[in-house]
Amino acid sequence: MLYAVIDIGSTTIRMAIYEILDNKLNLIHKRKYTVGLASYVKDNVMEQAGIDKACEILNSFKSFLTSFNIENVSAFTTAALRNAQNSKEAVAEIIARTGIDLHIISGDEEATYDFIAATHELDYHDGFIIDIGGASTELIRFADNKIIQKTSLPIGSLALHTKYATDFLPSEEEIAQMIKEVHAIIDTAPEFKDISHAEICGIGGTCKGARALYNEMYAQDDINETIPADKIPEMISHFTRGHKLTDKDITTLLKTVPDRLHTIIPGMVIANEIAKLIHATAITYKDAGMREGFLYTHVIEGYFFMQKNNDILQILFSYQDKNYAQFVQKLLPKNIDRENIKIIGIRLSQLRKIAKDLVKNDWQEFLNQNTNEYFEQIMLEGFVIAYAPIDINAKQKLIQNFLPKINNWSICDSFCASFQLKTKDKDLYLSFIKNYLNSPNEYELRFAIVMLLDYYLTEDFADNTLQLVYNTEDISYSVNMAKAWAFSKYFTYYPDKGLNFLQTQTLSKNVFKMTCQKIRDSRRVSSRYKEALKNL
Repeated sequence: MLYAVIDIGSTTIRMAIYEILDNKLNLIHKRKYTVGLASYVKDNVMEQAGIDKACEILNSFKSFLTSFNIENVSAFTTAALRNAQNSKEAVAEIIARTGIDLHIISGDEEATYDFIAATHELDYHDGFIIDIGGASTELIRFADNKIIQKTSLPIGSLALHTKYATDFLPSEEEIAQMIKEVHAIIDTAPEFKDISHAEICGIGGTCKGARALYNEMYAQDDINETIPADKIPEMISHFTRGHKLTDKDITTLLKTVPDRLHTIIPGMVIANEIAKLIHATAITYKDAGMREGFLYTHVIEGYFFMQKNNDILQILFSYQDKNYAQFVQKLLPKNIDRENIKIIGIRLSQLRKIAKDLVKNDWQEFLNQNTNEYFEQIMLEGFVIAYAPIDINAKQKLIQNFLPKINNWSICDSFCASFQLKTKDKDLYLSFIKNYLNSPNEYELRFAIVMLLDYYLTEDFADNTLQLVYNTEDISYSVNMAKAWAFSKYFTYYPDKGLNFLQTQTLSKNVFKMTCQKIRDSRRVSSRYKEALKNL
């Protein structure tokens, strides 16, 4: 089914066309007109010229949709018409002249749609959604996948730039003034009280631009959605007016944020101060918003797995890619009977989406009924356990029962990478992980090592992690690869200490060779340290 959604905003009027297949959204076309409807509001009344402009654009959208026989269409408007005294009359006229049903979305509905869309693919269930606009910053605090607080802070990227910056890029002194104002507002905001750690999901143009800028600066894939919090100050400092920009720097800005050259740094100042206040480790950008949330709510009416009669195996086979199944088969270890492992052929990103839908519903029933007949069923079970919104003790019991089912590195490492460990829980998880560091089972031991290198190489744990991994036995090629991965990752983060470790500690020949090779292959290790490896 094809479905069009039209969003009449204060600045733009947008149309997006989605393909809805198996209750999933796929954006296939979008159009945008920059109109500035807000400028047609005088004395709190929408002028006739503004109504005429909206009708003109909606009729052009309607003509386009008719040409392609797209009959399913919904339209909504937010603050552009919501706040006008004549909003009901204006909307009624637009409906009469275009034949398109137009809904006025309240502020609460707007936040709810943003929340539904943004959290649909998140790996965590507690945190903040932030949308840094030009004049304000919208915040949604959520827990257990439910909104617990919504607020709007009177700080925005354009407002900060207008008030403090005297050129496109602010100076260090101007940034200091911005930070002072941001703190004056967020330090007194009740939303941030008593928060020791929270995750942040960013939506909207500022976070989108910051994500694009980060990916370009740090040579990340375009699909990367995560901005490490500790990189944001570096990015801000790099593009201050006092920092001499190279041609490459200018190209990076023009390429990634052409429409936000003057507001991206003030917007990142806001993001950075919020991240510091709640001790967030990263900001995850999600390219989703009201339109997607509107469709999930009013068209799809819930997520895929809310239909209890669906058979999970049948759903898995609906995503089958036989060529991908052959690719996965070749990646499996040679020391297991690869030919007898049944593989459907489903990409990990799709399995993760299915798992995230499951944990919003009766995921316990899935775990109880899962047959583990196929590779993907085992992988899916691991994802569900990692994403399940339960306390630590309950989760550790599920992990303990799941580990014997792992018989290859792909399931092991994908499972490990799916957790969201909160800072306050790390000590408890570490005690649990240590139970497997002496395991004679290669994938239980690999699980422990990979969990350590995924979550315990921060400064407060790194040296202890290094010693824990060093003390493990070289029981298999899979374990040795994990050890080399951990040692090389430690070297990447702490090159001086990593070099000293390799100089003073005795590693098996295979682990040492694999460690050095991984370090040499890393783009994050300087040539000076790579050269030093030759003398070991």
